[in-house]
Amino acid sequence: MIMKHFINYGITSRSIQERYNSKREMPYNYEIIQEIEDTPENIYNFEKYLKKILKNIKYTPLIYFPGSSSECFKTIF
Repeated sequence: MIMKHFINYGITSRSIQERYNSKREMPYNYEIIQEIEDTPENIYNFEKYLKKILKNIKYTPLIYFPGSSSECFKTIF
């Protein structure tokens, strides 16, 4: 099955626009759903929590993109 939508999450110290500033860096059209700013420790712990609760709906994108393709999950819509 080819996914039309998936969600990517991850930690970055740069803005999303800086991180994905070209088609090579992000070959998909994307929409920012939410950005969370907090201490590095809290963000790291939150990312670990997400990986744990989303492990059963993990998704590997068909087109590789650097840095975050392992932090994707299937959408329910």
